[in-house]
Formats: sequence, structure tokens, C-alpha cells
Amino acid sequence: MVNRSYWKNILRTVRGSMSRFLAIFAIVALGSGFLAGVLASPLDMRISADSYMDRADMYDLRVVSTQGLTEGDMDRLRETDGVLSVGPAYDTDIVLVSETGDTHTARIHTLPSSGMYPPEQCAAPCISPWKTSAPRRAPAPST
Repeated sequence: MVNRSYWKNILRTVRGSMSRFLAIFAIVALGSGFLAGVLASPLDMRISADSYMDRADMYDLRVVSTQGLTEGDMDRLRETDGVLSVGPAYDTDIVLVSETGDTHTARIHTLPSSGMYPPEQCAAPCISPWKTSAPRRAPAPST
């Protein structure tokens, strides 16, 4: 057990440098609050992104294959319970070099031969790399 004179010495030291003690206490409290916010933000960001994607009728699943998907693969995806639409498409990344030597990267996506999917066809869940053609308002910021 710590003796009484040790605690008296600690209290005397804190009283003698109260401003230093309060500054250190404030720094620790601020750091703890910052850490709590950083640890809580990924969940909030995931919820906000999911809400935005639901309101914008974005696709729920993107199936990617290095060798490409066959028509049989498309049929199997269409037969999956809950899938309302399958929109096969191609994409590629390119590097553009200007005359001055500046480089820019771009991604090129193809559109399905039938064009954009109508909103009634692309309600959730929908496998499609394209947003529906229905006009949407910008989502309100989440609180």
C-alpha cells in the first residue's frame, strides 16, 4: 500500500503546477474524443453510402471476370432469386498522353445494347453497372 506522504507529495505537486496539470488533462481529453470520433466514423460513412446508393437506384452487385462472362453465366445470374436485371458490359482503363507529355488516365465503359434500364426494371436488387435513367435529386446530407 502506498503511504500517506506519497499522496501528499502528489497533491502538492499538482497544486503547485495547476495550469500544467489542466493543460495535460485537456490534451488527453481532446485526444480521447478525437479517437472516439475516428473509430465511430467508418460505420457512419458506410450507413450514409448505403443510403445514398439505395436512393440513387445504383446496382447492388457487380460481377467481374478476368476471362469474361459467357451467355450461360448471364443466364445463371438472371435465374438467381431476387435479381431483376442483368446488364453485361465491358470496361477498360486507358492512359492518354498529350503532346506535351502529360499523362491522364481514363476508364471507358460500354453501354448495354438496349441502352439504360428503365427505373421500374432496376428496383433493388438489380445487377447492373448503370444507374437508372430516372432523374434524381441530390440526396440530403445525413445527420
